[in-house]
Amino acid sequence: MTYCVPEPLEDELAAGIAGRLARLNGLPSIAIAIDCISRARRHHVTEKTPKLWRLAELVGKERFDFANRHSMLPALFPVSRYLDTANEQSCTQSVAMLRGMQIPHKVLRWCQACVQRDLDTRGFGIWRRKHQLAGVDVCLEHGLALVTAATHDAFRPPGHASTVCSPYPCSSELQRECSVDSIARFQSLMSLWLTRRTPLRVAAWASAVGARCRDVNVRVGNLGSLPTVSDLLRDQMPLSWLHRHMPDVANKSPKDFIGRVDGACHAQRVPFPSLICTAILAVLFSSAEEASEALDSADRQLAGDGPLKVATQLALKDFARGSGLVEAGQRHGVSLLVLEAALREKLLKKHAKFKCIPPPAEATPMHVQA
Repeated sequence: MTYCVPEPLEDELAAGIAGRLARLNGLPSIAIAIDCISRARRHHVTEKTPKLWRLAELVGKERFDFANRHSMLPALFPVSRYLDTANEQSCTQSVAMLRGMQIPHKVLRWCQACVQRDLDTRGFGIWRRKHQLAGVDVCLEHGLALVTAATHDAFRPPGHASTVCSPYPCSSELQRECSVDSIARFQSLMSLWLTRRTPLRVAAWASAVGARCRDVNVRVGNLGSLPTVSDLLRDQMPLSWLHRHMPDVANKSPKDFIGRVDGACHAQRVPFPSLICTAILAVLFSSAEEASEALDSADRQLAGDGPLKVATQLALKDFARGSGLVEAGQRHGVSLLVLEAALREKLLKKHAKFKCIPPPAEATPMHVQA
């Protein structure tokens, strides 16, 4: 049997792609669509294959690239404790299995202006990832309060007549919040998570954030007289936003230490939720770009230090001798993502080197005079 397969659109949510797959083939639900079409195409999948990866194969996309472009995983888990470890591959699969098709909120969200534009340009609306970001309650493009719908409505396009939905309350309050600098930084940082191909190392997070806390005189432990990062949140973030997303911070007393928030400033092993991490960055740094650069700088330093660099070089040598990239990485305990990044860096350096070499001078034609 031949099935119709949709082409994933820019920033389209994986669940929304699965909904289009089900509708195009007249199947009653997303789960049934993925299962039926996987069996019909005889894909080599098991119960341990994440639904997100199975969907990627159905639409003809590489699973990790599909996850980065169409799932909420980059924004749900921007910091990882498993990067570059022997457990990275199994942990990546477990996260994709448990959270690959999930969204941060218990509801789907969409923008009325975005959907109207979709209807005008392509005839149907899509569910977008940028509307599902934790703590971002307005459309960053149009400034409109997002409309909510039940998660099972991913089967239908946003704004469908049978979709039960409701707008966020206090739309004017949301508009006022967006004018606050710390909220603008928070929104920018949340959007940046979606563009990352790999998460940050948790040690890089601890290094960059710990250094910044010392620079601005914020304590990173439970004891001391300096203010905590939750004090900065209480002072800089709108109280209405805090009551919705971080009520324990909204109701705190000055210099109280809140473990699930302030503890993130020195997290060496266990990464904290992305909403907390992003809010901390929004009040510690003066811009989203400054925060991003500090994290990337610490991450690059870790990637270039220690035995990992030696193991990566050995794995690349094996690859050059004819071993498969996955096999070479497993032999030396280096993840596929790290090897890809190292290969990409080598190619970019070689490309830059060739660009610096001037092209050979054109031969001057000889004219024979009569």
